[in-house]
Amino acid sequence: MIDALIAAHHPDLIVIELGDTMASYGLPELPRAWVQQQVRVLTARIAAQRTACAWVGPPWGSEGLSYPKTFVRVKEISEFLSTMVAPCRFIDSTRFARPGEWPTIDGQHLTGDGYRAWGADIAASVAVLLRDRLPRTP
Repeated sequence: MIDALIAAHHPDLIVIELGDTMASYGLPELPRAWVQQQVRVLTARIAAQRTACAWVGPPWGSEGLSYPKTFVRVKEISEFLSTMVAPCRFIDSTRFARPGEWPTIDGQHLTGDGYRAWGADIAASVAVLLRDRLPRTP
């Protein structure tokens, strides 16, 4: 599917925002092997198409609401993703705000204000990558 999208649209940069759903917040441990396999499949397809990419990790969210999201697991998934998303550049959302700073509706999904703040920080990070002439994958 990603191959067809790249062929049809010829993007200069693909931005992937994925991490919360991979974090498996309700499980006692992060399913590292599964996360690694999922990431590698996607990044390998993007690399094969010689397209630059950026991977955005999850924001902090809130603890103790509908989703069993914890700040410890957000940090764990963010650190893990940062080590394996190459050739994509990793954008660490945990650096944009303090834990719990952006309000959520259920612990995981931000409010409109939270999404606006997160989106602005993501856009600024992508602008820096583009300004620095993010190299295409070899």
